[in-house]
Amino acid sequence: MTDNAAFGLPPTAYDGVVYVGISGVGGTVYAVSEANGHIRWAKPVMNGDDSSPAVDNSGAYVSYDGQQDYRFSLGGHLVWHHSSGLEGGGGSTPVLHGSSVYARGFPPVDSPVILSKTSGKVTGTFGSDSAPAFAGTSMYTINSGTLTKSAASGSPSRWTFANHKLDTAPVVSNGVVYALSTSGNVFGVSTASGAKVWKGTVGQATNGPILSGLAIGGGLLLVPAGSTLTAFGD
Repeated sequence: MTDNAAFGLPPTAYDGVVYVGISGVGGTVYAVSEANGHIRWAKPVMNGDDSSPAVDNSGAYVSYDGQQDYRFSLGGHLVWHHSSGLEGGGGSTPVLHGSSVYARGFPPVDSPVILSKTSGKVTGTFGSDSAPAFAGTSMYTINSGTLTKSAASGSPSRWTFANHKLDTAPVVSNGVVYALSTSGNVFGVSTASGAKVWKGTVGQATNGPILSGLAIGGGLLLVPAGSTLTAFGD
């Protein structure tokens, strides 16, 4: 697959298909066969940029500046388009949980909203500077440096973990939520109480939010910061 436009964020692979958005004159979301690279479908979006598609068995979702949010079926049909009436450049990757889409549009400008997967209608709001994380019926967000646990509906708040200048999307595993601070400290916080249960360091400042975030797998917690990737294990 080739195109004269620019690829913003990484693609998303799901069930033999790679979904990716590009910017250019307007924007386009592509579905590409993993097997041979052939384009299965391509759909226009409003000035699409900087949104890796979120994909599950209900479809592919993207979120752009002006809260231009889209759901496409896996076959390429536009199911719904939610819009604030504004547009511009930039975007973010939405998060799927249960029957909802958590869309942040272009974070410096847009206020995050919770949308119904089925209809695309707003069902709530939430505050978060990065992608939220979920475990069961709870949502974990980082806003203005503070980690907050709330109901998946966005309220009420259940606890906060503050005063550590956290700035990277959290991840949750085995009753602990992990987040990285601007100073390079990594915190593990109890999902039950909000108390610190572990602390590590990557040895350097993050120099701003890391869009790729932390990852957990194979018994390791992987933390990117600057040009370094640090792995923590048991």
